[in-house]
Amino acid sequence: MQGLADILVPLITVVLSGVVALLVARLQVRAATEKLDAEFRRNATAKLFEARMAVYPELHGLLIRCVKTYWTSGLTKADLQTLISGFDAWEVAHAVFVSPLATSKFRRARILFGKLESELEESERLSNKKARKELLPEIYSLQMQLKTELGVLEADGYHNPATTRRLREVLRELSAEGRDTDA
Repeated sequence: MQGLADILVPLITVVLSGVVALLVARLQVRAATEKLDAEFRRNATAKLFEARMAVYPELHGLLIRCVKTYWTSGLTKADLQTLISGFDAWEVAHAVFVSPLATSKFRRARILFGKLESELEESERLSNKKARKELLPEIYSLQMQLKTELGVLEADGYHNPATTRRLREVLRELSAEGRDTDA
């Protein structure tokens, strides 16, 4: 019996050592894989952010020009056509960088731009209460989404959540009451 114990004890020790080594190796491989995966995601996110930083300002500028024209003289049919053309060209070139939430805001804004453009006569200017209730909140919402994706809203103390919430409330109030008297 002693001879069997002399053989089994070292054999069991070797088997247990092998199992423990195998488990440790698997844990090390899993940890290394998770580390590589996290690094890959971090790098991909950084590259996406850089790509957005390069192209989002162009769209933001297009939207700002539209708002400035609206406030100064009202938008003509040609202004809306220019906006739509620029908007569509930007989307074709850069939509791959846009988040799903921003994509839905894009769709809503694009549909609204087309609707307002089709309702406007050649000699008319879009500057009425209906436009203020529809157009400006849609543009501001899209601008806020672009800024959110760039991290601008959280980058400084001014754009804290309470301030952002208040800005949204003011925009809702503005679009709800409409300050123009024309229809």
